[in-house]
Amino acid sequence: ETERDLLPKCLRLAFHDCIGGCDGCIDNTVLDNRGLDEPIDLLFPLVQKYHHKLSRGDVWAYCAIVSADMAVVDNRPDDLNFNMHYVGRKDCEGADEKGYGGPEVIMYEPHMTTHEMIEFFDERFGLDAYEMTVLMGVHSAAVAHRENLGFGNIGREDGWVEEAEEYKLSNLYYTSMLERVWELDKFENEGVVPDRYQWYFDEEDEGPIMLTADMSLILDLEGLVVTDSKGVAGKVMCIAHPEAEFEVGEEGDPEEVPLCPMAKQTRDIVEELSTDNTQFLFDFVDVLDKMVMNGYKLPMTMSKSGKTSKTSLGESGKSGKSDESGKSDKSGKSGKVRNLVSSEEHTEHSKNSRDGGLVEELNSDSNSTIEKRCSCD
Repeated sequence: ETERDLLPKCLRLAFHDCIGGCDGCIDNTVLDNRGLDEPIDLLFPLVQKYHHKLSRGDVWAYCAIVSADMAVVDNRPDDLNFNMHYVGRKDCEGADEKGYGGPEVIMYEPHMTTHEMIEFFDERFGLDAYEMTVLMGVHSAAVAHRENLGFGNIGREDGWVEEAEEYKLSNLYYTSMLERVWELDKFENEGVVPDRYQWYFDEEDEGPIMLTADMSLILDLEGLVVTDSKGVAGKVMCIAHPEAEFEVGEEGDPEEVPLCPMAKQTRDIVEELSTDNTQFLFDFVDVLDKMVMNGYKLPMTMSKSGKTSKTSLGESGKSGKSDESGKSDKSGKSGKVRNLVSSEEHTEHSKNSRDGGLVEELNSDSNSTIEKRCSCD
């Protein structure tokens, strides 16, 4: 609680780690991963302490789940629970003991269009358009550090909502997006960080921001995102609101640009989530579960009829987990910790004594479920 600024950093770490599959590795030579060294270094003592029980990927995933839990401060539903249900993520090869290195990963681009966003989250996370839009709501609890990726304001902790520095997870991300007159502007950065285009509503270009990928949840920018005359990507050739001005015109640009069309695939979802914070929070629990499970198959469980079926986890929708009868349960209480099965090497990985040992240890006591936080220090 004394270092709440670590909450969005742990969530960002897990997101970047789980692109294409959670494997406890981050390539710190990639610009998009700048700033992740802080949570990685912070968590390393825990990785060392619990290496016989948890993989590095498990620790990172658990940090994200705890961070999301702590970020829900206002108007928290009584039965909302963020729980870690599975362990056994397999750390990649080619990284050092802290997790720096590993395979090349296709990263999330800050100026993607709606179609590109949907395609990326489907291919890299297995999330549909609704789940993608819910996951993007994590930006309500985040701030942008200009020195890392070039977005945000120098010397300020501005994020995607007002008072972002309080790191509160809520549906304000969506209401902020819909209720403001957003205008695009261009900003120069130093060193290896490229110049950037980002959206503001404040006349002094301060306060909350949006990236083009955020705005693509409500605007269809297909064919309207270009590279400017200086080689800077992300210039958008339309305005987001009838009252907005086009502030990034260059020589050769038309005198007037059109109003951006609406994003038919996701705008209605944004509007729906903007009206119901409770719905957003329960859906976020499910989507976060699915994100930190990316790259793994669920264990098989035996039903009463003798048939095998996949254990329910991270079901998309508005109601939380499913019980044996198929009915939903918003409490998210789904039993004891289970072992993950890698989608690529599930046979060998399921034999890993480290992971099985943790399951055995946690399940040896009826009170030692993953629903109860580990006594990590």
